[in-house]
Amino acid sequence: MKPVSNDLKHLWSTPRAMRIALAMCAFIAVDELLCLRLHKQGVMQGLLGVINSLAYVLGFPGAAANSLLTRCPTEHIAGANWVLYLGCNFVLYFIGLCTLARVKHLFQPSRRVFVSQLENASSEKPVNLNRRRLFKKTFDIAAGCTMSGAMGYSLVMEPGEIRITNRKIGIRDLPTELNGLRLAQVSDVHHGPWLSIEHVREVVRRTNELEADMVLLTGDYVYASPVYIEPVVAELAKIKSRIGMVGILGNHDWWDRGVPMKKAFADNGINLIDNSRVFISSDRKLKGEKVLADSQADGGYARGLWIAGVGDLWEDLPDYHAALHGIPEQMPRLLLAHNPDAAEDPKFLAGKYRVDLMISGHTHGGQVRLPGIGAVIVPSKFGQKYAQGLVQSPTCPVFVSKGIGLSGLPVRFGVPPEIVVLELERA
Repeated sequence: MKPVSNDLKHLWSTPRAMRIALAMCAFIAVDELLCLRLHKQGVMQGLLGVINSLAYVLGFPGAAANSLLTRCPTEHIAGANWVLYLGCNFVLYFIGLCTLARVKHLFQPSRRVFVSQLENASSEKPVNLNRRRLFKKTFDIAAGCTMSGAMGYSLVMEPGEIRITNRKIGIRDLPTELNGLRLAQVSDVHHGPWLSIEHVREVVRRTNELEADMVLLTGDYVYASPVYIEPVVAELAKIKSRIGMVGILGNHDWWDRGVPMKKAFADNGINLIDNSRVFISSDRKLKGEKVLADSQADGGYARGLWIAGVGDLWEDLPDYHAALHGIPEQMPRLLLAHNPDAAEDPKFLAGKYRVDLMISGHTHGGQVRLPGIGAVIVPSKFGQKYAQGLVQSPTCPVFVSKGIGLSGLPVRFGVPPEIVVLELERA
């Protein structure tokens, strides 16, 4: 039998690849069995959130493979699926490392040619070769530091850089008494294994500093587990405003049990207006549906601003009629819709409702935005159109917040989290 050459042994460094793949799987397993459980109990959530984020990034190849095989969402892997998830990670990392070793070997000069070059070179050539080797090592170190720095920044730094975005919005028929009304929007908090309750408290503190007239919560308060419902809602209830606070639910709130979420909001005194509405009177007081009947009974209509909300487009039944019907055409109204695609929902378009501004979240600005390319992935049927900022839909302007938290992957790059202040002006 022909002996296996040293080159082939180097090419398929099986033991080394196996050890590295096993180490990565062990790290993922320890995170799942220990770190995630401690995080859910509220222990050192800041530090454990970073570890959980790193473990999720390392485990994402296996999570994606597992999701394709079992149709299980990547953030809800448990039981037998979890064993398959680890197995997929081991196989993919093992194959990837072996392939990487092979590619690296193919681009290296063979040992025999290299020795021959040294023997036949002049006295100056070894110096050139040494310089070349030094340059290559310097380049490798610089590339490694750049990649590590970019990963650390997107995992740790940018997700914590909460910014305040101020926009002035013209509203037709806005009463002069409500001119300059300031609405603070907090969206997509996603308290979960990657985001600590301390971070939520910072969001609350920053929002309170704005001293807004009204606070709008536009969905997705938790991520990956219902155990985070009670803590995040209790913290959000500490937000203060001059008039009040209303909210709607998002798709993740339903994925992580919408009924307990509704109960938590009710217990903490936060008004959810999914498929309903509230009224801000001209004297800047919050009133309910009854104000419409009372004003019609008096033969006129109340002066003020309606704020309506609809259920999530993916996981609930948005009822535009319940939210918007019966409001006199001359009265201004805003619509909270977690998913900005609601602006082009055929049911919404068919109703021909007047909406002066739709306020949404959901897309996170894509979370990763590259120069010259834009957002890499946007969870919208319309690509980057509704990724972030003020957008014109077929029937109304839509403001899309980049949100606070993370979903899909625990990274933000070029899309820092934001709290939005919308100042309404009479147009």
